[in-house]
Amino acid sequence: MRAAFLTHHRLSPATRSQLRAVSALGIDVTAIIPARDSCGGQPQYGMEGEVRVVPVASRGNPSEPRSFRWKRSAIRRALQEARPDVIHVDVEPHLRMTSALLGEARRLGVAVTAGTALESRASLTWRERRRRSRNLRQARGIHAATPRAAALAGEERDAPILMAPRVGVITPSEVAPFSPEGLSMAFSGRLVPELGLDQLLRAAVGINGTWQLLVAAGGPAQPELEALAERLGISGRVAWLGALPLEERAGLWSRADCAVDSWSETDAPVGRQGIAALQAMAAGRPVVATRTDTMTEFVGDTGLLVDPGDPAPMASALQRLLDDTELRQSLGAAARQRVMERYSTQAVARRAVDLWHQALSGV
Repeated sequence: MRAAFLTHHRLSPATRSQLRAVSALGIDVTAIIPARDSCGGQPQYGMEGEVRVVPVASRGNPSEPRSFRWKRSAIRRALQEARPDVIHVDVEPHLRMTSALLGEARRLGVAVTAGTALESRASLTWRERRRRSRNLRQARGIHAATPRAAALAGEERDAPILMAPRVGVITPSEVAPFSPEGLSMAFSGRLVPELGLDQLLRAAVGINGTWQLLVAAGGPAQPELEALAERLGISGRVAWLGALPLEERAGLWSRADCAVDSWSETDAPVGRQGIAALQAMAAGRPVVATRTDTMTEFVGDTGLLVDPGDPAPMASALQRLLDDTELRQSLGAAARQRVMERYSTQAVARRAVDLWHQALSGV
């Protein structure tokens, strides 16, 4: 099978691990990406392992998808050279550029699957809603990044749906040992009110024993959160590491005994993809998280889920991990196994190829 990915998400070699995993399954893979990334860099044409990378001319910044445009003639040439059996358009269906990409796929008469992480149509204009519905109807399969994205797409298109992160998680070959004493907790994400780090700080006050909190995040709420930690009397136990690049996060989980996802709302559609939690699970770390659709699906029974809005249940869950080393280890091992079976790069690659076979067979 020959597959072409049209995407503005996988622009650096570090984020193209998913495509390499697909190629390892014997699929001829071509990644068609913008010739200039959001930082002004220029991806190189050629082979990256077994993946053919084809940068094409475009206009605008890929990080601003509403105004970003591909050059259609360049897309057409790239697809003609790739001669794919299936095309995966990893661009939100409501965008104008998606319509252009699907138009080129129709010219070739090739089966198309679509990617989406959108969890609500509330932010879309009426034109974008119509465009999204029209484009999804052309897809023979859908790769949805979260449970809510899958449910929303299912309302608009009766087609096979794969629910998995856009990019699977790389599983470390070894699991680092847990702390011999106390509990090292890690939080990774944006420092914005919705992610609920304030709730985690308040919960931490109720933990008895030795603990530390590693905050690998940055954002506009940081000054306020640092002040809160000071008022709570725990600033000496909180390390503010700043936002870490994707390739450096593996080191974070080796320093932590658990990951904490303290999302403060269960019904806000903000594209919760849970990548940080999955990375921690892949490293053999249990996750303590508020009970959202995404965390319930990704974590399952391999972590401790609590209701949002009240620090006490989260404090109790973290206290359990501090007090019970065997629980920490058993949950961590189960979490790692769950990722390897469902959400690793290899697992997501296998599931994606299954989706393409369904698209080609018209199931």
